[in-house]
Amino acid sequence: MKGIIFPDSDIDIHLTEDELIHLYMIEVVKKAGKRKVQHIPIEARLQDSGGADFGKQVYVQFDHFEDMGDGIRVSLCTTKYTVRLNSHAQELLFVRGQFGSRYGSGEKITFYVSDRRPR
Repeated sequence: MKGIIFPDSDIDIHLTEDELIHLYMIEVVKKAGKRKVQHIPIEARLQDSGGADFGKQVYVQFDHFEDMGDGIRVSLCTTKYTVRLNSHAQELLFVRGQFGSRYGSGEKITFYVSDRRPR
């Protein structure tokens, strides 16, 4: 996976089809003495448009949530961007090969699958 962030804080995330399928894999995590099943995230270092390290990680993870919008949620913190996709967003990525949303105060996040062209 490759993540690129642009000066206007728009983010492009490039995944292979295998990485997209990997998002469906699950693991058992033990937190506070309890076992929880969750989907395994994919992570990458964000780069600027010139290819230099931006200093933050991006985590992409499949999650089960209801959403009246496009099925993408972005959370920001000082060291990472966490991006959660629901089944609606993943289905559109499989079909189209490209899909995106707006987050924060209008910034755009776009996913691209492999070298496929949008249909």
